Amino acid sequence: MRSLYEISQEYEAFLAQVDEYVALIEAGELPQEAFDDTLAGIRAELDDKIDAVACVVKNHLAMVEALQNEKRAIERRLSAEKKAVDRLCDYIGYTMRAAGKDKMQSPRNVLSFRRSEGVAIIDPAAFLAWALENGRTDLLTVTEPTPALTEIKRAINAGEEIVGAVVEERYNLQIK
Repeated sequence: MRSLYEISQEYEAFLAQVDEYVALIEAGELPQEAFDDTLAGIRAELDDKIDAVACVVKNHLAMVEALQNEKRAIERRLSAEKKAVDRLCDYIGYTMRAAGKDKMQSPRNVLSFRRSEGVAIIDPAAFLAWALENGRTDLLTVTEPTPALTEIKRAINAGEEIVGAVVEERYNLQIK
């Protein structure tokens, strides 16, 4: 079975020689029907192969969508399980502290508290202002800004000139 590339190469080669075929037809050396049948055959084979490849694309798109849906479902389940763990640990910790227990041991579990320290930012706006005013950017995590493409397109289409950005026309293949 020939590939789409091979068929398209044959089609391009045939079209590149159209002038020669026309000259042969006009000279009576090549019947018009032979030319028409050859062209129709190549076009039909090309169309069939494009259609077959499009079906493969649709199968892959369906798999991508199914995997994305499964990924979202797993992420929701993972988040729910993490929240359940946090709630249950908080519940156990609250109950043990209320009972004055620092440790508990059973045949299946050993529970104890471990001292630790953590930072709590109680006023994020005040902290941010302080860090910037005092040159303490080392205390900040800054992410790189990325262009808001939808907003840029909207602004350009509204007549605004945006340096370094243009709205370009694209041809996106649609397979339904």
